[in-house]
Amino acid sequence: MLAVDLVRRGAARFAGRTAVHFENRSLTYAEVDEAANRLAHVLAGLGVGRGDRVGLLLGNGLWSISVDFAS
Repeated sequence: MLAVDLVRRGAARFAGRTAVHFENRSLTYAEVDEAANRLAHVLAGLGVGRGDRVGLLLGNGLWSISVDFAS
């Protein structure tokens, strides 16, 4: 099982529970899944396909988890 599958399962089962907490903000499993899906659709719209490499430059933070799972 891939890590992204675990996030999707968590979103389906524990949608309202906190998945990520950073400083004074948090995201639920559903919010992480939704943000990852949005980014995946943006990348696909730009022509990025399965197996393509995408470089990321970002620090660890609230949204970095969603970016990691955008597939």
